[in-house]
Formats: sequence, C-alpha cells, structure tokens
Amino acid sequence: MHIIIFRPTSHLKGSWLFNTLLRLDRFIYWFAPSLAMLMGVAGVALCFFSWQQRLILTGGAGLVLLLLSGGLVMLWSNYDWWLFKLSPQKGLNIPLK
Repeated sequence: MHIIIFRPTSHLKGSWLFNTLLRLDRFIYWFAPSLAMLMGVAGVALCFFSWQQRLILTGGAGLVLLLLSGGLVMLWSNYDWWLFKLSPQKGLNIPLK
C-alpha cells in the first residue's frame, strides 16, 4: 500500500509534527536512505579515527552520527506508521490508494 500525499489548499489538521512529516514526504522517501548511509559511513570513519588517535570528542561525534543514522533509518522504514499514529483523531487526513 502506497500513500499518496496531496497538497490541500486549506490548513492541514493535526499536530505540528504531523504537518512537518507531511511536508517532508518527498525528502524522506528519496533522500533519507542515502543520507543515512552517508552518516553511517562517516560515523564509523570518525569512530575508527578516534580509536587510532585516542580522541574522545571525535569518537563522541562519530557515535552521535551513528545514532542519528539509525534514527533516520527507523523514521524512513516506519514513515507510514508515524503518519497514521500522528494523524488527527476525528478522521484520517491521508487518501489511501
């Protein structure tokens, strides 16, 4: 099942997080996987570099990049679920195909 996101003329109902996720639809579907891979590789490289040079702050930055990459992958893989859970309670604001 693929969700078709429409651009309504009136103001969207729902929370600010729901509206933000609706507006980031194309970015999340197209760019999130490649951005997550790039952040993951950079995080592993920073962790390896910090292990070799004994730099704690660089290792922390690499760990933060790895965690952000994992969070982005989780958001991308469960995007439809998040839209459903954050949708307005009175009615589903997303047309399903």
